[in-house]
Amino acid sequence: MDQTQLLRIVAGLLAQRQGAQAQPGAQAQPGAGAAASPLQGVLAALLARSPAGTAAPPLLSPIDKWLGGQTLAGKKTAIAVVGFAILAIINPGVLAGGAVAGVAPQIVATLLKAFGGLGLLAKVDRVIQSLGLIAAAPGTQAATGVLVRRLLAALAAQAAMQPKPEQPPAPPQPRPPDGVPAGKTVTVSGRMSTFGGPADTGVSPIEGLALIEPAQLAQFADCFLPAQPPGTSGLARRLDPEAAYIACRWNYRMTPKQHLRAIKVEVINPQTGQKELAQPVDWGPNKNTGRVADLSPGLATRLGLKTDESCTVVIPL
Repeated sequence: MDQTQLLRIVAGLLAQRQGAQAQPGAQAQPGAGAAASPLQGVLAALLARSPAGTAAPPLLSPIDKWLGGQTLAGKKTAIAVVGFAILAIINPGVLAGGAVAGVAPQIVATLLKAFGGLGLLAKVDRVIQSLGLIAAAPGTQAATGVLVRRLLAALAAQAAMQPKPEQPPAPPQPRPPDGVPAGKTVTVSGRMSTFGGPADTGVSPIEGLALIEPAQLAQFADCFLPAQPPGTSGLARRLDPEAAYIACRWNYRMTPKQHLRAIKVEVINPQTGQKELAQPVDWGPNKNTGRVADLSPGLATRLGLKTDESCTVVIPL
C-alpha cells in the first residue's frame, strides 16, 4: 500500500468521525470546532480563525489579548516580516548583518524582532490550547479508538487484496538408495565369523540374546525358527540360520538397544561389493577373538564370506 492510499483512508475515516460528531442546533463553545475535527481545529488555532463550519470564536492566547486582541491575532508575525523587509530596503545593513546606522532604525529593528517573536509564541500557545480542548472533549478517547480500529481494518482489507507472490515449488527430495537410510552412520570393518541356530554348539542350549527377549519373538519372527529346537531353551539356538541377523560389539551410548531393535544394518563384502541388510540381535563377538561381527550362516554364505574374512558393517544412527 502506497502513501497516497493510506492518506485517503485516514482522510475518509476523519470525515466520517466529523460527520458523526456534528450536533445541529448545539450552542457553539470556544474550541468546540477543535474537539469535533482535530485537524481543522489545530489549523484554525494556528491561524487564529474560527474552525470551518462552526460559529465558535477563535482561540486567543494571552499575548493575542495583550497585543491587538482578535484584530491582530494570527497577523503579528506577518506584520513583523513586512516591517523588517521595509527596514531592510531603507537600511541594507539589516540583511547584511552589519551595523544599523542611527538609533531609530536600531530601535525599530529590535521592536520588529520582538513583535514577530511574540507572534510565534502566540501561535504555539493557541495550538497547545486547541490540543487541550481536543483531549478534554467528551468521547474523544472512544472516538479515537474507533478511528484506530477502522484504520487497521482498512489496512488489513487492503493487504488481503494484494496478490501474494507465488512460492516456487519445493525441490524434490532425493530418494535414498536401497540399503541403510540416508543420514549419519558409523562404519565398522574387520574380521567376521558366524553364530546361531540349532547346529551352533559354540553357544549354550540356554543362552539368550542381548537385544531380543522371548516376549518379542513375534516382532522378529523372520529371524527365528517356528519352534524351539529340542533340548534347548535359549533364543540363540532358535535363530534361523538362513535369516539375515548380526551381532556386533555395539556402543549402547551411541546406539541404545531400543534403537538397534528398530533398525537394520548393512553388511558388505569389501572384496566383491555384495551387501545385504541384517537385523541386530546380539552383542559380540568377544574382543579376545579379534573379530568385529558375527553373522548368520546364511548371510555369510550369500555374501561369499568365510570365517575370519573381512566385512564392513554400516550402522545408521
